[in-house]
Amino acid sequence: TLWGGSSYLRVETDRLRREQYDLLSMIGRLKVERIATWRQHRLADARRAAEGPWIAEALSESRSKPQSRSRHDELGRWLANESRAHFSEAMLVQADGRLLLATPGVSVAVDRATRRLATASLQHREPIFGDLVRDGAGRVHLEAAVAIRDPAGRALAVLVLRADATRELFPMLETWPTLRKSSESFMVQVSGASVVYLNRLRYLGHNALTVTIPLTRTD
Repeated sequence: TLWGGSSYLRVETDRLRREQYDLLSMIGRLKVERIATWRQHRLADARRAAEGPWIAEALSESRSKPQSRSRHDELGRWLANESRAHFSEAMLVQADGRLLLATPGVSVAVDRATRRLATASLQHREPIFGDLVRDGAGRVHLEAAVAIRDPAGRALAVLVLRADATRELFPMLETWPTLRKSSESFMVQVSGASVVYLNRLRYLGHNALTVTIPLTRTD
């Protein structure tokens, strides 16, 4: 009887373990699909904005007639509109990395990560994403960039759309479809000889991009 009870317990333990593994695997796949869809939609937002029928003309006129306030103000309203739904900030960056125009709150000095992304976007016809970045104020954001070109294909400027990771991206990771006591999901990235946790950790109380673990660690 003792042997039978022990055998039954092992079988049930293995079954429950498999069930939980299958559940976690399913939840993981759903989260990956949801984040991938969100990412595709934000790139589509950037593409649509850059391909607007008047934007290249407005930029060309603004650069050739910098004293003209009408085009400048029109571009400012356009940037504000593009950042209203899924993005927190928007900016136009020149090919040399200098800021041309931005929504309120964006620093006049373009940071290194944004300059690098803007430069990389000039080599692509499609919008691209940068990495998650923490700015000087401690905010974590993700940027999409796309070059705006004239009819001849020359780059006039780079549109950079900045998404606040705490508004949509992190909640997609942190929400859980079932009752939970200890479950959580996170994104990591290999950086040099370490792994960086990209999002907030539920139980450690650390902010995004602040926890790193050496790749040599085995515990």
